[in-house]
Amino acid sequence: MVDESGVYRKADPKDYHLEQAADLMCTIELTTLKFKAGESTNTDHKMFGDWRTFKQNYLKVLRRKLAA
Repeated sequence: MVDESGVYRKADPKDYHLEQAADLMCTIELTTLKFKAGESTNTDHKMFGDWRTFKQNYLKVLRRKLAA
C-alpha cells in the first residue's frame, strides 16, 4: 500500500483555482445537508452562522451563480 498523502504533484494555477472552487461548492452543499438534518457542528456555526445566515449569504449566492 502506497501512502499518497505526501506525494507532490505540480499543478497548474488554473487547475488549482478550479479545485478550490469545487471544494467550496462541495463544502456548502454538505453543510446544507448537515443543517437540514440537524447535524450541524460548532465549526459550521463558527464559519457560517445559523441556518438563516448561511442560507442568505452562502447557499443562495452559490445556487444563483450555478444557475447563471
